[in-house]
Amino acid sequence: MFKGWSWRSFWKERVSARQSRSERMQRAAQFRRLLEMAPGETMTVASIPPELRRRLQEEAIRSAFGRLEMPLRFLLNATTPGREPESIDMCHEILRLWRQGLEREIRLEPGDAPNTLRRYEPSVDLEYNVHGRCRPGDSLRVLIPCWRLNGQIVVRGEAEPVAAMTSLSGSPVSMGQVTSSV
Repeated sequence: MFKGWSWRSFWKERVSARQSRSERMQRAAQFRRLLEMAPGETMTVASIPPELRRRLQEEAIRSAFGRLEMPLRFLLNATTPGREPESIDMCHEILRLWRQGLEREIRLEPGDAPNTLRRYEPSVDLEYNVHGRCRPGDSLRVLIPCWRLNGQIVVRGEAEPVAAMTSLSGSPVSMGQVTSSV
């Protein structure tokens, strides 16, 4: 008998190797079925093998961060103590660059621009945290825009009710300045 060798460990390794090989064969067969699907058939996320789905998600995240490298560097420099931007215009420029990066590279779409007025509807609660009570038809001022990805809200914005129908300058607001839901 060999030192450090046993039949039990030998058979355990053989059985585990067979199981992992059969699992790999099953995953390969699932992937082949996915590739051979007819164009009319529907494919869901559940029909993608979990290992492949995880790998695709990881690659998507890596590539998104790779494309956002420059805006991330600007944002990092702007928030480093002692290296803050010298003017408010430079701050706006960095934020504009960051917003463009989010819109172009990740395809995040901003909602209404800050200080935009819009009518309150119950569906607005899905897009914005409203600071105050509102009834349908009341005016809201968008404080922070919401962000959408593929039409779905991924970051809720913030809004507040407007007490009187006046603009930020104090003049009455025309109905053309109040927008309905996006």
